Amino acid sequence: MIHIVTGKINSGKTTTMLRLYQSLGGDGFVSLKTMKQGRPHRFDALRLKTGERRVLIKRRDDLNTENIAFSVGPYVFIKETVDWIKSTLKILPVDTSGPIFFDEVGLLEIAQDGFYDDVTWLMSQNITLYLSVRTSCLNQILKTFHVTTYELK
Repeated sequence: MIHIVTGKINSGKTTTMLRLYQSLGGDGFVSLKTMKQGRPHRFDALRLKTGERRVLIKRRDDLNTENIAFSVGPYVFIKETVDWIKSTLKILPVDTSGPIFFDEVGLLEIAQDGFYDDVTWLMSQNITLYLSVRTSCLNQILKTFHVTTYELK
């Protein structure tokens, strides 16, 4: 079953995902935002089960020597972290009892980029999957991934 946590930007989708994980167990990833001078500075990927945290997204003007996997607006995704997430997602349905969480599915995936292939694969598994999606992207996400049966949270 697919469960979708939806809301506007900064509405608490990640917090809801964390609460659901604490209540239900399982594994997966959430993105934790760090602010600097009143704007998002970076996002870290947090693996829920292990607590491991790595820099996933930085502002382009804050890059050092990191390799870039893809970008959206002023933000770039760090290749090493993207590769870690992708390889971990492939083992979660086998290694995890309980739901799998993925925060967040958005514009890149609508364009069939970013984590599109990974989310498509997760949806094809016989698992309980929680995704966070901005309200403004919800209809396009449902269409892109051909989702007809889901529950909104």
